[in-house]
Amino acid sequence: MKDGFNFFWGITSFLIIFYSISLAGNDWELAKSKDGINVYTKDVDGSNIKECLAIAYIDAPVEVVAEVLIDIPAYIYWMPKCKDSGYDHKDDDYNLVFYTITNLPWPVSDRLAVFEVKSAIDFDNGTYIHYFNPTNESKVTFKKKYVRMELLGHWDYKRVDPNRTFFSYQSKVNIRGHLPATIINLFFKNSLIDMMKGMQRMVRKEKYIKMAKDRFSAQKTSAYEQQEFN
Repeated sequence: MKDGFNFFWGITSFLIIFYSISLAGNDWELAKSKDGINVYTKDVDGSNIKECLAIAYIDAPVEVVAEVLIDIPAYIYWMPKCKDSGYDHKDDDYNLVFYTITNLPWPVSDRLAVFEVKSAIDFDNGTYIHYFNPTNESKVTFKKKYVRMELLGHWDYKRVDPNRTFFSYQSKVNIRGHLPATIINLFFKNSLIDMMKGMQRMVRKEKYIKMAKDRFSAQKTSAYEQQEFN
């Protein structure tokens, strides 16, 4: 038990030190810290809107975190200000095109974003990266004409131990239109805290625990055999 405890804190300390060094060398500044969630920002050439990075630990198996992320229609329940979301089309659960409609603060009108997602996953080692980029490829017809924003970045998360995940989200945005940068930067900074808290809520749902168990039981990976999915 003691060896397992020391191993866990060794991994955790390594990740904290690794990210601290990486952030210090890439002009990231801590913008907000709350409830174990850190949000960093840095300037973007040619834009007043800052690039954002959020980091947190999620008390759930990495496979459960993955199930929450790929359930696109459920984003309305945990993504801040997300009023609609859905699949445009997909090659598989991890490589797809999807959309979101975000309710932005007054006086900004709602924004549509369409993303192409490409993933790099090592199931056995529990490492996932989902790259999302804006795309004009869309088969969905919307009743209302929205301003389309461009958002690009990635989700990056990895297994720390069987029931704990190191989770990060990085993005930069072209919101489109002549908007006050101060309001937009504040909105995204606060939204990332709420987004991480939303993820922490969702991973406790029995739906996602069962989905992860069923998927990896079918695959019979060595990683699954070590999971408790509590």
